Amino acid sequence: MIVDSSVARQDAADLHRFIEQLVRMCADRRDDYPVFTNPSVAFFSHISKLGVGTQRYLERFPDYYSKSADQRAANSKRVKLVSLKNAWEELHAYIRPALDADSLHLPMPLITAFQDEVQKVEEWKGYQFVPFHTTEVNYLQIPSDMARSVANRIAERVGGERFDPNLGLVGIPYSQSNSFFLNCLLPHEFAHFIYQENTNHDIEEQIEKSLDGATQALGLDEEDMSLCLKMLKSWIEETFCDLLAICIIGPAFSLALMQLTAATLLVGRPDGEPADNYFFKEDYPANVARFHFHHKMFKKLGWWEVLDDWKCTPVQVLAKCEEWSPFLTIEGPLPNGISQEQLLGCYQEISEWMLGYCAAKFPNVSETVKRFKIQSPVISEYLVRAIVPSTVVSQGAWVHPDPVVLMNAGYRFFLEELG
Repeated sequence: MIVDSSVARQDAADLHRFIEQLVRMCADRRDDYPVFTNPSVAFFSHISKLGVGTQRYLERFPDYYSKSADQRAANSKRVKLVSLKNAWEELHAYIRPALDADSLHLPMPLITAFQDEVQKVEEWKGYQFVPFHTTEVNYLQIPSDMARSVANRIAERVGGERFDPNLGLVGIPYSQSNSFFLNCLLPHEFAHFIYQENTNHDIEEQIEKSLDGATQALGLDEEDMSLCLKMLKSWIEETFCDLLAICIIGPAFSLALMQLTAATLLVGRPDGEPADNYFFKEDYPANVARFHFHHKMFKKLGWWEVLDDWKCTPVQVLAKCEEWSPFLTIEGPLPNGISQEQLLGCYQEISEWMLGYCAAKFPNVSETVKRFKIQSPVISEYLVRAIVPSTVVSQGAWVHPDPVVLMNAGYRFFLEELG
């Protein structure tokens, strides 16, 4: 005997009401306030359409259920309804934080400037980013297939549109909504999306090649080799995102990361202290190793010629990390059959390769550095009067400083000229 269809109707009605609120939140937005970026508007539009499509599916569900041939078929349909409910509950986690991230609560021009720099790379031209507020202290990126796969599960069930694969979700701590300096960490989160969507195959091929070369004579079993790969992939993805962020916005990213990690404690301390900065953890490379490759990237792109003249603690940290430190240590147990030196050697080799790989994506950075050298002193004259200039006189002509020049001129002014 099939359970009375009124039960299925009640379940469908409950989910219908739950989704109604989400549709209303995403659809009933004024044009004048609050204001959102185009990627956010596209995200809300997708959720709204997906919600309406789900509601139509739910309205048909009781009839669909009542046509079940037997109890087993009926139960299968109810399980599908539960699966749909679970998917909407997962999607629910992203909607309110994205709605809270409007132009009053986030520096939209800064975020747009970061996105514009990413889109200068031809193969990343379509990438867009939806910012949302998070209670985490750190910045974060929702893995590119997480929200998308949930939304696509719903779409497949109700016959809706698939989630835009070029849309990434990045989280900003709610406390930093109007901050400039720490928000320079956002390009690192953009880079996670780029890694997951576009570059991971190239880089993971290098990881496997390096690890195979280092372990060929060691005879590691499958489990230990898998653990080595997992550790290296985590460290390398973080380092890739650092290097790409430097290519996107220059020193401002590295200086912001130093502020977040309190790496300035390295200055005035003996090598190896404080030890935490020298530890490779399960998911993150050591800060000292990260800043070592920041320094190398700055030299490669031409930024170090500029930075080397700055008289401030963060630049002293970079100089201290110029040489590969013998005190770098992997925290926790190692996979069997491989030494710390061999594993860190693989990390070092792959990171060296990534310097050229990332720099090749942004061949015009040297031109930005040249403009910074010329325009930064002029911009400082405006900043001392609390004016961010859109136009300055440089070499006898009116010019519009590009966002990367302005960001780094602002950071230099903050570090060197504010008492």
